[in-house]
Amino acid sequence: MSNIVAPWGHIPPQKAVNEDLVKGLEGMLERARAGETIGAVVAYCDYDSNAGYTILGTVGTYSLVGAITLAARNLEHITNTD
Repeated sequence: MSNIVAPWGHIPPQKAVNEDLVKGLEGMLERARAGETIGAVVAYCDYDSNAGYTILGTVGTYSLVGAITLAARNLEHITNTD
């Protein structure tokens, strides 16, 4: 068996199921199916550290902007904590 090495010199990460993520997304899906959640902005990180976002449904409220701002601050805290 050989190791595949990326051009920048490290072994690419392997895909793995994150059960906490799956459980959280299933909960969000249940809320959407029940009509409780009508819109979302979802930021995500892929297994290879690429990130992205998607905007879904009705998202034109200021409260959603506030929630995104709080989430960004919390994420900055998480990523800057040693």
